Amino acid sequence: MKANAYSEWIPVGKFIKTLMASVLILVLVVLALSIWFSVSLREPLIAGAMSFPLIFVLLLYFNLRGIQIKINSKELAINYGFFSQRYISLSDIESCEQTGVNFGYLGIGIKYDFDDSDLSSSVINAVKINMFGGKSFVFSSNNPNEICKIINKIKPQT
Repeated sequence: MKANAYSEWIPVGKFIKTLMASVLILVLVVLALSIWFSVSLREPLIAGAMSFPLIFVLLLYFNLRGIQIKINSKELAINYGFFSQRYISLSDIESCEQTGVNFGYLGIGIKYDFDDSDLSSSVINAVKINMFGGKSFVFSSNNPNEICKIINKIKPQT
């Protein structure tokens, strides 16, 4: 078992929480109305089918509720839900630096720029990992300087 040299949890921002809550309320209202009308029309199958958007919104929220950052002696792991996981070997990292969030990135949460760097964003401060071969990876952190110090201390010197 690898001991973590660093661990950080960044919950999703207020905007995303508000957006998800609004969608959830809308789905609940539609579900309640469909149950009301299907009971009076004796078509409960419609009400059952309307529960799928509710389940989808809840799963989406629980999947993307925050970013988990972990560093151990071998790798940097950034997890943003079940499907957006990035593991970077410390030996593949050329350098690490603090940067800011660039609003030119596309998307909410996991963002993609046109230069092949990714950004997981919910805070203004970010870490830019430059890898050998020119590819970079950017992710949000409340402690970018601490992450870079730890990576530079642990990663194999070339």
